Amino acid sequence: MDIRFFNTFNHAAPLLDHLLPELNKRGVEASAYISHSKYRKGKKGDDHLKYFHKASLTRVSRSRKRLNLILYSISASFKIFFSPASFHVFFTHPPLYVLFGSWLSRRRGVPYGVHVMDQYPGFLGSAGYLYKEGWLYKWLDRKMDKVLHKAEFVTILGNCMRQLMLDKGVPKDKINQVINVPTIKDEPLTVDYLGSIDLKEKFTVIYAGNMGIAHEFSTILSVAKKMEQSSPAVHFIMLGKGNRKKEVEEYVEENSPKNMTLVGYLENEEFVAIMKQTDLHVITLRSDFNGLMVPSKMYSSLALGKPILFEGPETCEVSVVLKEHRAGTRVDHLDSKAFEGAILSYLNEAKKLEDHGENARKYFESYCSIQEFVENYSNYLQLHSTRLKA
Repeated sequence: MDIRFFNTFNHAAPLLDHLLPELNKRGVEASAYISHSKYRKGKKGDDHLKYFHKASLTRVSRSRKRLNLILYSISASFKIFFSPASFHVFFTHPPLYVLFGSWLSRRRGVPYGVHVMDQYPGFLGSAGYLYKEGWLYKWLDRKMDKVLHKAEFVTILGNCMRQLMLDKGVPKDKINQVINVPTIKDEPLTVDYLGSIDLKEKFTVIYAGNMGIAHEFSTILSVAKKMEQSSPAVHFIMLGKGNRKKEVEEYVEENSPKNMTLVGYLENEEFVAIMKQTDLHVITLRSDFNGLMVPSKMYSSLALGKPILFEGPETCEVSVVLKEHRAGTRVDHLDSKAFEGAILSYLNEAKKLEDHGENARKYFESYCSIQEFVENYSNYLQLHSTRLKA
């Protein structure tokens, strides 16, 4: 039995880094077909990278994301049709490619599963790229429903996403829930990043992750502007990239804030350091994206034992974890007063900061065992492959 995963860039690479070796250890020939890109860099000695096969066509577009998506889609289509595996697993990147990839897979008589990272076309509708009442959106939505129903299984990332799949009529026994495996490990510090930028004496609040259209920044920027005068002990750090980073850059350029640092690309050691040394981690999600995606940075913060300030919907996976396990605080979308109040409560209550951080770590250790998720996913895949053989 051979299984091939299709996914561009490194959205799911942390999970596949663990999953592919485990499957091969069990005698399943598992591999991933990914693109050449600057987002997926291996190091000498990374033995698991032998299971990742790169689409040679994307070599010319590794730093141009949109062109990379197109060339990857073409290359993957040839791979599916002319050199299929016994079983295909489609991640939902490139966006909507699963519609065509699964059709090709069915044409070749190859069963498939779907691993939902972001739910399309819902994501495109909420992002404003498609009109939700328009014929194109409705047509794509019907086609995606068909893809999900014909899949052998649908892997999702949280209970809010599970509910969305159930609402679409996906049978409960087809749904397999995993976590977004964090890219970061709680290891001893090798660099003093905050010390290098003279922030060790500050109470640091960090946003680290994708600055994409699903996230909201006007609240943190307005609060930072107010707290520059009222709470000089607090310093904000903005780390990441995405199509809304320009909003943050313009704020910094126009206001020259003394209490905000905009950080560019960091090497792994520096990234681990800044995540471990900062006091409070911020995650945001627009309400209209609830269930369409699950912010993956939550698991990095939990793994490091950092309390989370979440601005987003109450039913999101992040909200549920924070509330049930007292690992952080949730505020409503655009509620700057509550956002500021949450920061001040952590600044002034050291015990609360410590307790919520410890609760975050305990939750991750108790419920987010990477090895357990990998074993369960492997068992799930083997169960389906055995049933299909029969």
